[in-house]
Amino acid sequence: MEPEIRDYSDADLSGVLRLWLECFPEVRSLIVFREMIDRKLATQPGPFLVAISAEGSVVGTVVGGMDGLNGWIYLVGVNQAFRRAGLGTRLVRAMEQRLHEVGAAFVCLQVENGRDQIVNFYHSMGYRIQPRISMVKMLQEDRPEIGQENGEGS
Repeated sequence: MEPEIRDYSDADLSGVLRLWLECFPEVRSLIVFREMIDRKLATQPGPFLVAISAEGSVVGTVVGGMDGLNGWIYLVGVNQAFRRAGLGTRLVRAMEQRLHEVGAAFVCLQVENGRDQIVNFYHSMGYRIQPRISMVKMLQEDRPEIGQENGEGS
């Protein structure tokens, strides 16, 4: 049976954190993940989707956002046992639909350099690379960069 895709609820927190530790090992911090979820829910509660297995486990996520014109996709993660079975595609398509419903003209996302398999996944779904330079500035100088912190308590 295919996992059900639905809106995130507070009851999904521990499952999402476990999944993200698996899917995003470069971050390796429950604290950072928890803060990301708290900020997301405080500033823009939706869309945030989870995929739930028949056994009730969180096996996939996709987080979205809207900046007023463009929709954004973040944190697409799928449990190893459910990869290559179409769940990632279903999650992205569900998020695209949610972003369309709130008026997004475009859907944007970013992929870290060197992640060719992920680029190919999005390319197969119709996404195209645009010649842009993405820049970032850390606003909280007292915090380590994501990926450099390794505190794992929550």
